[in-house]
Amino acid sequence: MKVEIAVAKGKREFDKRQTLRERQDKREAERAMRTKNRLGD
Repeated sequence: MKVEIAVAKGKREFDKRQTLRERQDKREAERAMRTKNRLGD
């Protein structure tokens, strides 16, 4: 039963963490670019 649930969940914990980190990095990069553009650098 547990195996079926784990398979149904899809992503593993490691994958989730990696996806979260990538999403966070992208968000921070966009924020930095926005701030830079606002200051006119």
